[in-house]
Amino acid sequence: MDKYQKNIVGPVSKADRKGLVEKPFQDFDPPASSNVDAAWAEEVESRMDAYDRGEIKASPVEDVLERLAK
Repeated sequence: MDKYQKNIVGPVSKADRKGLVEKPFQDFDPPASSNVDAAWAEEVESRMDAYDRGEIKASPVEDVLERLAK
């Protein structure tokens, strides 16, 4: 860090500097909803359980990417 940088950000804590760097990027992301996150977590668990019971199969990533590209 050069002398100019120290004069600008010197008294700011590392955590605060990290926040200052991350803030512009957070503005582009919509706020997360805990309800949505909880619903996805439940869905993931449900799918993993169904896979473990042999009710659904996994697909190779190459097949999935090929389907998505169509």
